[in-house]
Amino acid sequence: MGKKHRHNPTIPSRRIQGRRSSAKKPPEIKYVLDPFTDVDLRTWKKTDASLTEYQIRFFYHLEARRATRRQEILEALQNVTSVEQDISQWVRLVSYKYSLNPLSSRGSLNLYGGRFNFGRDLVCASLMHFNALYLASDKETAYNERVGIKSTGKLDRFDLALQKEASFSTFLLEGRVFNLFDLTSADNLRPFIKVTNGFGISPELKQMAIDLTIDSPHMISSAKELKAHLMTSNWRRWPMQYDVPYNSQVFGELLLRTEYDGVIYHSTQGTDKYIAIFPENLKNSDTSIHIAGDPPNESVITHLDSDTWRDLI
Repeated sequence: MGKKHRHNPTIPSRRIQGRRSSAKKPPEIKYVLDPFTDVDLRTWKKTDASLTEYQIRFFYHLEARRATRRQEILEALQNVTSVEQDISQWVRLVSYKYSLNPLSSRGSLNLYGGRFNFGRDLVCASLMHFNALYLASDKETAYNERVGIKSTGKLDRFDLALQKEASFSTFLLEGRVFNLFDLTSADNLRPFIKVTNGFGISPELKQMAIDLTIDSPHMISSAKELKAHLMTSNWRRWPMQYDVPYNSQVFGELLLRTEYDGVIYHSTQGTDKYIAIFPENLKNSDTSIHIAGDPPNESVITHLDSDTWRDLI
């Protein structure tokens, strides 16, 4: 009788064990956030193109009306009594890399510009970009206008503004600004409204709005409504999405041609004030702005006035 052999169980290698253990992991759970099809994508793309065409046509419709009555518009704005503003303890906020040139307005030409000026990326045929220097009545207002109001939630204001948190330099100012258009009062817009009320809207634009199922276009008929429109917080949507200027930028260009030194207005992030200065209009002006304190070296231009404006644009 032969000897029985004991068969020990085969122990799998570590490599096999690893493969088997990984195969037993539960599958990933995936969530459908927004189902859509290729047909949906084509529809959205077509709608976006139609909206862009509508906004461009609307802009040039109004631009043609403004061109035919431009002299009336300029005279209406010229007849508004200008104001002056002492800017002692006002603030100029600039990115850290521009700290040695704090009174320069060249940054206002970046991308689409500021609320009251055209930037280089606005390429509409009828527009010429121009500078504006933006000043705030205090430090918090300057930050609020730059990156939004402080958030109490998990996202800070840099997150909400889609910007990386960065260093800024704050400069205290002294001086006085003359010949400002006062946009803190809606009454100053009444002469302008009297001219633009007669513009009207073309039937073609109204039909396009119906086809797109959006609100019918209309002309602003009151000074109060126009002021609120010029000061909307979402003004960047038009130049960024449709490549046409927002109406506050158009209004700024009209003030520039009317030879105002700038425009004073309430911040959209509070009740404090902001000023947009048009440096090229300072050549014959008594407006004088200077940085409080001593500069780090003699090359820093610390004054903006009729003698230095050209070096700062």
